[in-house]
Amino acid sequence: MFYIYIYVTLSSFYLFKKKSTMTDPLRILDDATLPENKPDLDAIRQCLEQPLKWKRTTLKPIAWKHHIRTIAQTVIPNWAYAFNTTTSNTLRSTLEETFLRLPKVSLPILLDCLSQVNLSALEIYIDLLKSLTITMTDLTPYADDRFFCNLLCSVPTRIANAIGLGGTESWYIDTHYFARLARHVARQTQPYGTLSSAYAGELLGRMIRLGHANVCISAIYPIILDQQGKGWSAIWTVIESYASMGKITETILQLVQKNQQQHPGIHKSIKSIQKIASQLAMVLFGVDGKSSIRIEQFLSFAYIRLANASWTNTNTLRIALTTAIYAQQKNVQGLDETSVSPESLCMVNTLICRLIDKWADPVFLKHGSYKEQEYITAGLVYTLGYLSSDQIETLMNETALRGFIHRWFEYSDTIKMKLAVVLAETISELTEEGSSRLNFGILKEPEDSTFLVMKTLAEKRDALKKVELNGLTCDGDDDEEETNGPIIEDYSSPPVSGDEQQDEELDPDAILTGDQESEDEDDEFEPYPMEESESDDEALHGGSDTGARKKRVKAPVYIQDLIVYLKDDEDPVKLDVGLSSAEQLIRDKANAGSELNESAIELAKRLIGFTTAYDLENTTERQKLSLAALIATVPETVTGYIIDQIFDRNTSMEQKSTLFASIILAVRELAGTSIPENNKRQDELSLELEKQLSLEESKSSTSIVGKPRVFSRRMDIEKKKITHRNRLSGIAGPVFFFPLLVGWWEGARGKARSWLGRDALLAERFVMTLLVIMHGATNLPERGRIVTEYFEFALPLRFISLPQPVTRSLLLGFDIIVNVNYGHQGDLLLQEYPQQLVETKNWLEDIMEMVNADDLKQVALRILARLMEISISA
Repeated sequence: MFYIYIYVTLSSFYLFKKKSTMTDPLRILDDATLPENKPDLDAIRQCLEQPLKWKRTTLKPIAWKHHIRTIAQTVIPNWAYAFNTTTSNTLRSTLEETFLRLPKVSLPILLDCLSQVNLSALEIYIDLLKSLTITMTDLTPYADDRFFCNLLCSVPTRIANAIGLGGTESWYIDTHYFARLARHVARQTQPYGTLSSAYAGELLGRMIRLGHANVCISAIYPIILDQQGKGWSAIWTVIESYASMGKITETILQLVQKNQQQHPGIHKSIKSIQKIASQLAMVLFGVDGKSSIRIEQFLSFAYIRLANASWTNTNTLRIALTTAIYAQQKNVQGLDETSVSPESLCMVNTLICRLIDKWADPVFLKHGSYKEQEYITAGLVYTLGYLSSDQIETLMNETALRGFIHRWFEYSDTIKMKLAVVLAETISELTEEGSSRLNFGILKEPEDSTFLVMKTLAEKRDALKKVELNGLTCDGDDDEEETNGPIIEDYSSPPVSGDEQQDEELDPDAILTGDQESEDEDDEFEPYPMEESESDDEALHGGSDTGARKKRVKAPVYIQDLIVYLKDDEDPVKLDVGLSSAEQLIRDKANAGSELNESAIELAKRLIGFTTAYDLENTTERQKLSLAALIATVPETVTGYIIDQIFDRNTSMEQKSTLFASIILAVRELAGTSIPENNKRQDELSLELEKQLSLEESKSSTSIVGKPRVFSRRMDIEKKKITHRNRLSGIAGPVFFFPLLVGWWEGARGKARSWLGRDALLAERFVMTLLVIMHGATNLPERGRIVTEYFEFALPLRFISLPQPVTRSLLLGFDIIVNVNYGHQGDLLLQEYPQQLVETKNWLEDIMEMVNADDLKQVALRILARLMEISISA
């Protein structure tokens, strides 16, 4: 037994000695670089160069990991100056080669070392990370471990946390980094590379889920086209397990729309629609392994879920359905009514049934925005054009569509009635012939051009025109010139060289632009711009140099110039000048061409997202007044975008408060009423409204003592009398009031964390905004519908526990209805809203009995007194 033990011990020692023949020298080299051993440059060079000569198979992963950690944590911080000198190019390249030998070992260690405070060492770490990520032409070393998906996606964030965001051209900026990484992944997927579909899909899915969908899809789009979509059906399936199909659909369709706007010559042509659709079908659904479920999800999202998106239009509908049909067809060459597959017809029929269900929903009819209703109606008209008359008749009988159209006719709204006319006349033209076709004679040119164009969608049938996939030619629109390249260009990524492995360098022979020449002619011998640069305090608080520079920066003259000023986040002087001149420039451009109308959305985006990095004077006040001027000048164009931003979860509370204040100021301006200069804060709005109500009440109840003497001043009053048009007419409800309520109900239905009802301050300001609109619509035709909608909004809230300020705001709304909107029409109010007044009275009585707040009781008592007066007079 003793001999056996000695034999086993000797065998184990021999094996250990054999396996560690290369490990011990590597540890010796590492130990020689430790500070306590006082190494020199030769020891550092030997530690880097000697292991590269050994075979990779002889190195243990644990030993190599210790070697890399020693270099990263000890050698680089202590010898950073040696790696950064101009004479150490060989040493620097050896260092890079060392880390690239086993990237899986090097990448986690480098990311952990970013917490180093040595700036020189951080620069070396960042350069090595660049070599290990975006400049690697082969990502295969990372492909066998999903752990590295998270590491690759975290590189920009970790670098930004370590040193800040840096310049806009830095390689680790999100848009640059993820664009190059996405291109690497797309080029290395099977069968054109070594990356598996699962790993490529997971990495791209994580990037899209992080919010970089625009960048990634723009980067991989032309590559997928070059690969003819082979293998991408499986990749998209994996991507959709991390990022939803809806997000991908929305992003790629929006990119297509943006590209078409940049090429107005090809906008809306059949040839352009077919080209886009054929490319999208190849990119999204590939040429192998097509899934009908994915195609139907794509269609459903494009036609229903995107109805409220501000950028969608009829072109979106045409592209989406044509893409789905091309993806469903095995061969699109020579496609027409006779060769369309039964699967495609079944898909179209299913989509129409979903659109009818949406269109017939009473909630959609009553609370849907005009944008959503027009989009769904246009989708119905366009899809019905693909069916035969018999199929449409069968569909009408199965879904009772005629009855739904009749319900839209009964609704007292002009736009809804015209949408019903469009659908009814379209169905009649598709199913009947000759004089039996319906023609209501309601739609006239030019005021109803939008609805007349909507009717023509049934005749398009873009997918049923003759098309050749390779040449992308069709029978129509031959006079337009188009290229056969990708419709989405890689414009989100930075300009790079051909092999994307070298940074851009300044060309000494490059021709200077006009601006650069004008700047350099006078300053030929000027030193570095250190003398002109102001200190941080002067830049932020308006020092003497900044004041002098403000005089040199001219105020913008055009809206596009103003947008450029507001974009420049690195120049506080331009930002200050742009924000100061924004309000006046917007008012000057009103009714002066289409410049303001065309750039209103972009300008609103810049004003809302105005940077807070600099301590400029009255930033919020100027921002609020500029947005108010923009809303009051072009309300139909920009108000929808403003309201969308209010309900966007990415908008901060401060921004939402500013937007509410801007809407209030704009509505007051449009209605012809003004807020005193010392009372433009929204927090004092309720006090002002109550003050007006109490004044009106006191005027009506003032008793007269003694015998009055009347002196006629009629002629003087008539001379001074000026009639002001209420510019809220026609837009108070459709543009302001109803979209705000739609956003509220959508958030309440989903109970999202960003819903306004979860925050007492925002909920109060939301209600007060509704009250200002309702107050301004007192003498407008849409007053009745606005009051009805307010009753339906406010009365259900009495059953839940509300903060006291919100309850007070709701009661103030009832006060406005009984004392302002129907101040002299009590009989009409009682006749139109008997049930609502009874419910309001019960709520007020409960408040008087159970609530101890004096201010609530004061408002409730005033409303009860008015209701009693109305009931007595009736």
